[in-house]
Amino acid sequence: MRIIAGRAKGKRLNSPKGQRIRPTADRVKESVFNMLTQPWEDQRVLDLFSGTGSLGLEAASRGAREIVFVENARSALDILKKNISWCGLGASVRVLAMPVLGGLTRLEQQGESFHTIFADPPYDKGWVVRIIRAIRAHRLLAMDGVLVIEHSFHEPVPEAVGDLRRVNQRTYGDTVISFFGLEELEQGRENGHMGPSSSSFNGIVLPR
Repeated sequence: MRIIAGRAKGKRLNSPKGQRIRPTADRVKESVFNMLTQPWEDQRVLDLFSGTGSLGLEAASRGAREIVFVENARSALDILKKNISWCGLGASVRVLAMPVLGGLTRLEQQGESFHTIFADPPYDKGWVVRIIRAIRAHRLLAMDGVLVIEHSFHEPVPEAVGDLRRVNQRTYGDTVISFFGLEELEQGRENGHMGPSSSSFNGIVLPR
């Protein structure tokens, strides 16, 4: 695993041994960031089930203003902290060492919201819809933000969960990346209201 672009470009990240932690493959990460075309400056990013921190650190390297990692597994936290230090990105990151659902509750209590939310929950454990519902309930996604969730091909996601609508999806072998945005934003565009580009949520091009 490595940082693909930005000020930490080329840094190789510490990787776990065994299968307890499943990092996002470099080719998948590169494809995801190629689709996230918005400028990263001033972006606030939330990285859930962050593991090694590969996704959040990639965003930090590209200039994101703040990254919040939420991770509870001790083995993952040790690797995450090493990678933050190794990449020299500690000034722009914060780590919540707690279960993800508890972390979402705390962030809501602090009145926080994020332009990009990454979520990489355990495969085939029923977490995907649960996490989408929790993010919606806690109102953590900014109006023009995007939720990027990695999941197994065998665990399909619905087209919408409340006002969070799936706006794009890509498949890489057994891995699927689903992108969600707030449906009310798209409805506002259709009604002629001012807002971001009518063709994308935070840089993600909508399917036609």
